[in-house]
Amino acid sequence: MREVSIRRIVMSENLFSFMKDEHKELSELGNYIDTRLFFEPESILIKARVYTEVLAKITMAKEGIPEVYDLKHYQRIQKLDGAGIFTKDILERFEWIRKRGNKAAHNAGCGTFEDALNAHRLIFDLSVWFKEVYDLDFNPPKYRIPQPAIGGSPINTKELNSIISQSVESTIKKSFEDKLKLIEEALHLIKTETASATEPLIREEFKLITHLEKSGYEVIDNREKGGTVWVIGGWELEDHFFSLEERGIYFRYLENGGRASKGIPAWYLRNKDYLD
Repeated sequence: MREVSIRRIVMSENLFSFMKDEHKELSELGNYIDTRLFFEPESILIKARVYTEVLAKITMAKEGIPEVYDLKHYQRIQKLDGAGIFTKDILERFEWIRKRGNKAAHNAGCGTFEDALNAHRLIFDLSVWFKEVYDLDFNPPKYRIPQPAIGGSPINTKELNSIISQSVESTIKKSFEDKLKLIEEALHLIKTETASATEPLIREEFKLITHLEKSGYEVIDNREKGGTVWVIGGWELEDHFFSLEERGIYFRYLENGGRASKGIPAWYLRNKDYLD
C-alpha cells in the first residue's frame, strides 16, 4: 500500500538540487528525503544522518583536515568544531540529526512525523551554511516543504511550515539541556571566585558594531537576513578578535573570506545570535 501511495506523489523540484553540481550524492539523498518525507519518518531520520556524514566529510576535505584513520561521525563533528569551523547553531544541528538518526536506526517505531519535518529543515539549513561558506556565488533558495498530492488532492503545507518555524529551534536545543546544565554548574564556582574581577566588564555596556566601526574596520552585518557579522581584514587582526572572547564574542578567520566579503579575507562572528 505504501509503495502505491508514494508513486502517486506529485513533487516539485528537489529542494536540494542546488547541491547537485558539485555534490551529486547529497542532492540524491535530499531528493530521497523529499519524496518520502510524509510517509517514512524513521527512514528520513536515518537518511538525514547519512546526509550529514557526507557533508562533514566534504567539509573536512574543504578545510584540509586529514583523516589519519577511519573516523566515526561524532569524531568528525568534534574535529570540525574543535577547529573552529562550526558556529553554535551549526553544531547543534549536526548533533540533533546524529542522535535522532542513531535512535531511529536502532529502535523501531521511534521516528515521529515532527522529527522528520525537523530533520528536513535542519539538513537544508546545514546545506545553505555549507554553500554560503564555500561558494561565493551561491544565492540560497527559500526553504519550503515538499508539495505532494495524493489522489489528486494536494496536502496543505501552510500549517506544516508554521509548525517547523515555531519548533525547530526549541527542538534541537532540548538535546543540549542536560549538557549545558552540567557546564553551568561547573562554571558557577569559577564565576563566583572571579566575580570581583569581571563585574566591571560585565556591567559595562558594549556595542559590538559600534566598537568595530570605531576601530576602523569595514563591517558587514547580515544578521537581519539570517546571516552573521563579517569584518574585512587579515590574520594580523587576531589579537583584537581573540580579546573579544572574554566578552563571549567569538570570531573565526577565513583566508578566502565568504560570499558576504566577496572572497576577500575576513573574520565572521561565530555566535551570530549575539545581540548588541
